Amino acid sequence: MRRAFRFQIACWSHQIVRFLPPFSDQTDFKYGSPRHGEPSDEVRLRGEPGLVAKLKTELGRIVADLRDRVVLGVDVPVAQHRVLIGRGGQNLNDIQNKFKVQIQIPGSRSYEHVGEPENIGDLSDVDPTNIVKVSGARAACEKAIAQLQVCC
Repeated sequence: MRRAFRFQIACWSHQIVRFLPPFSDQTDFKYGSPRHGEPSDEVRLRGEPGLVAKLKTELGRIVADLRDRVVLGVDVPVAQHRVLIGRGGQNLNDIQNKFKVQIQIPGSRSYEHVGEPENIGDLSDVDPTNIVKVSGARAACEKAIAQLQVCC
């Protein structure tokens, strides 16, 4: 498992156990990853065999989702940002929840931390203040961008 995913996986592993029906009352398992600076990508899970097997499957799914994570940009004119956000952020939250993506609008605190959109070359002639970033699984991002282009 890539080191970049370790922190997220460590945090999620204890959360996941609560939602695995036959094991929801058990927290007696160990999650171990290499110490900081070690080159290994190995993760160790110890505990009841049934729990470890289910947890390994779920963690594999999460890692696959993290590997598929992309950042794409879409041209949304500044004048339409208010429409995109909606009253109290409701429209923005609805789109993010529907497609399971994160949407960053220029000027937001985390806009610069999301990274450069993969399709920045396609947006070279677009005003940078119009580039809204959508991050998540590629298919979900593409669906969310299609929705943004319709509504905004």
